[in-house]
Amino acid sequence: MSVLAKELGDDFLCCVLCQELLKVPRLLPCLHSICSSCASFRLDKSDKFISCPICEDMVTISNFENIYPNPWLKNIISVINITQNSEGKFCSFCELKGGYQEAVATCLTCFDLLCKTCWESRHTFTTLTKDHHVVSIEEAQSGCYDSEMRSNQTICCSVHKKEYYKFFCKTCDVPICRDCTVLQHRSHDHISPKDALKYSELCLQKEIDRVEKGIIQLKIQQSELDKQSKDSENCEENLRIQIETTCNSMINKINAQRRSLERSLTQSLKNPKEKTKLKTELAKNKIRLLERTTSFCKFLLKYGTDFEILSLQSLVMRRVKHTSVKLDQCPSSENRVTMPRLSTSWKEPDFKLIFENGLNAVENDTLPMETKSVQTDEEEKNKTVMGISQSDVGIQCNIIERDILKGDKAVQTCRYSDMIIQCSLLATRCFVNLQTPKISCLSWMTNESFIAVDQCNSNVNLCFLAFSGNGMVLENCINSTVTSWCIAIRTGSSEIIVLDHNWSKKNCVSNVSVLFATPPLSNLLACTTNYAISVFSHGMTLLKRLEFTDTKGNPLVLKDPRFGCIFSSGKFAVSDFDNDFVFIFDENARLFRKEFCFPGPIAIDKDDLIYIADFYEHRVIVTNFEGSLRNTINLLPHVSHPRSISISSDYKLAVAFRNSVALFQLRIENVS
Repeated sequence: MSVLAKELGDDFLCCVLCQELLKVPRLLPCLHSICSSCASFRLDKSDKFISCPICEDMVTISNFENIYPNPWLKNIISVINITQNSEGKFCSFCELKGGYQEAVATCLTCFDLLCKTCWESRHTFTTLTKDHHVVSIEEAQSGCYDSEMRSNQTICCSVHKKEYYKFFCKTCDVPICRDCTVLQHRSHDHISPKDALKYSELCLQKEIDRVEKGIIQLKIQQSELDKQSKDSENCEENLRIQIETTCNSMINKINAQRRSLERSLTQSLKNPKEKTKLKTELAKNKIRLLERTTSFCKFLLKYGTDFEILSLQSLVMRRVKHTSVKLDQCPSSENRVTMPRLSTSWKEPDFKLIFENGLNAVENDTLPMETKSVQTDEEEKNKTVMGISQSDVGIQCNIIERDILKGDKAVQTCRYSDMIIQCSLLATRCFVNLQTPKISCLSWMTNESFIAVDQCNSNVNLCFLAFSGNGMVLENCINSTVTSWCIAIRTGSSEIIVLDHNWSKKNCVSNVSVLFATPPLSNLLACTTNYAISVFSHGMTLLKRLEFTDTKGNPLVLKDPRFGCIFSSGKFAVSDFDNDFVFIFDENARLFRKEFCFPGPIAIDKDDLIYIADFYEHRVIVTNFEGSLRNTINLLPHVSHPRSISISSDYKLAVAFRNSVALFQLRIENVS
């Protein structure tokens, strides 16, 4: 392709109608070009109307000749045809004589195509053409002679077809030929093309500068509109999430209350129903015996002879007289089962979208993080979190937001009894992969690094706070935990893969439902089925295997255990999705108490405080083994639907949600 063709491109060289290289181009008032044949065809069909398909301008044209010829593009395309489309064409001289010799050269002066014979012995051997410059087609196609060919091109006068434009009529503001100067423009002011071009270039450049300034302003407006559109989309998305979250939260509260009421109803009526059923069976047996006795007596009187009846009367009378027709424990009105009455208090939810021209500070604090105003550059410069730079967290883990919350409104404080918890957002990280990541588990290795399990992409990522880390592919991985001597990863095949801290495989454990979270630097590794727990120490030594029992010592089977944690003392907690409880057991696997909540992921800190993630309420419940302490950390607006949590030895709380991880700094104070 020639240099001219590459630089101009199809937008200028192709017809706006047929989309092919222009043939005898004409110029529309909108400065888009069209083939003469296409223009003629369109005029014939549209009754003197031509609509440009690019800018959709409608042009009214009385006849075809009123469409401006485009000599500039005509000459450009001529050069392109010579330099690009000359192969396979025939010699111009030979065609005049009826011969068909393939052209191998072209004249840059008169643009004739020449065969080898005409090139070497004819074209430059006449008086008129002896100074013509002839080159091979290959040389012409290189683009080296484009400027020379363009300088040799001329434009025919629109009035005198055999003459070329040589002058410019300043009076009529049109180019003219030699004949025009002595005929139609005889007494007009004629100037040279160079002088006319100086003035024309000056005027045109002024208009170009004006339009380009307008383009810059339009681009600024477009950028602002794009930003407004993006902000609107982000705001809409966040509002939809809030609507969905709020409605789901209310629905889940109602469902949880329904299940609680159903369980309470079943438990309260269990013993009375059993007693009533037993009494019903006793009454049936009593009726059956009495009916048999009366039937015997009736048949004896009906079918017995006199002496048969008289010989049995004493025995029969004694039996009938001593037969009681009353139940031993007949239910009276005082002893009837008291049925509960359902009491409901319902207020219809009131959801509104409030549109205002301005937002005050209080309203701004309630908006999603994405819709809040951006902090100033000075505030951004002052942002440091324990000296962590603005680099990537680790492999496939990019920073999308970093905040230090300051002030009473930003730092969340939870106080209950003798414990105060302050929670500040440090950073939010986003994982990127070929498929949308699903962070199913987090586990701190040190205070500066954590493991993130990407269940969707079968990746186990080691993420660092200050520099990039490493990752490994592990098929069907679900969750993980870290002890002082190993990294344990549970797969979807109910198997635990045990690795050392150098990521070398050491052991496997099969038939496991739940892999327990452990306190930081713990030497215990625990896992469970739905009815028993197994606890291992360093080197996979089995310390104990105990079956669950309830508070009375009876065997206990969990319906759907999902998450768990083990205390440093050997006590443990397991969340059961089907029962809406977190079951908390002592070191002998005997049930100590139940924590009622939506049972999500569980973590434990070095002080043996339990952290329970509530998926639908977007919060973390903090409690202890006895239940004497209970705090709530609200995660909104930073986090919604927490999928996993983990806490480091310096109280950094990592929360996984969607394809991101939020890092919080907790400050726990004990007050007396």
